[in-house]
Amino acid sequence: MTCTGLGIPLATLDTVPRLDLAIDGADEVDPELNLVKGRGGALLREKMVEEVSDKFVCIVDESKLVAGLGGSKGESVWRGRRVGENNAGRALGEE
Repeated sequence: MTCTGLGIPLATLDTVPRLDLAIDGADEVDPELNLVKGRGGALLREKMVEEVSDKFVCIVDESKLVAGLGGSKGESVWRGRRVGENNAGRALGEE
């Protein structure tokens, strides 16, 4: 099932500059509920979506539980990408 198949419209941050809610997962969570996010290749996009959202919900399951942060030794992936350029300009005061 896809978003469009469920009737959920897709948009970019250039066309929808503010979001009511963003939901994402964490890479790790420790017993005190401290989180590590952003080890995947979509780090920039995730941070931009979080920044323009009124509320942010982070979900995890037991596979993300660690005794101490940094325990999963996940490899960081960084990619350069043009995403939400208009929104980035607004955030920098370049209206």
